[in-house]
Amino acid sequence: MRISERIIICLALTLACTTQALALDPTRSADAPGTPVDSFRIGAQYYHKGDYASAFDAFTVAAEKGHPVAQWKVAKMFASGQGVKEDDYRAFQLFSEIADKHADDDPFSPVSSVVSDAFVQVAAYYRTGIAGSAIKPDI
Repeated sequence: MRISERIIICLALTLACTTQALALDPTRSADAPGTPVDSFRIGAQYYHKGDYASAFDAFTVAAEKGHPVAQWKVAKMFASGQGVKEDDYRAFQLFSEIADKHADDDPFSPVSSVVSDAFVQVAAYYRTGIAGSAIKPDI
């Protein structure tokens, strides 16, 4: 994991601790009723243990509940094939959603680094294209 990814995950976890989230209960399933932060925390716990498939599942639950860092992490995992079959087109779609949804957010918000990375990832996919998809190289 790159240092920037570690910083983003640490930032997200720090932010999560300051919200009204429930305490992390490791016996609770990531898809159980709860906040997106709860699911993200469970995903981060699995991720740091090296259980990437379980982390992907938990991050996906948080992402579907609107957690932007979890959305970014799911996209990164699709891009690298970590815990899930590599799928650059799906990663591109997720990065694009993050960039579109948060384009006008405060550049000093806690998730601004995730949003800026999503823009960079989208640009990289446009630079190289995605084989077998409608995304062709477009400098």
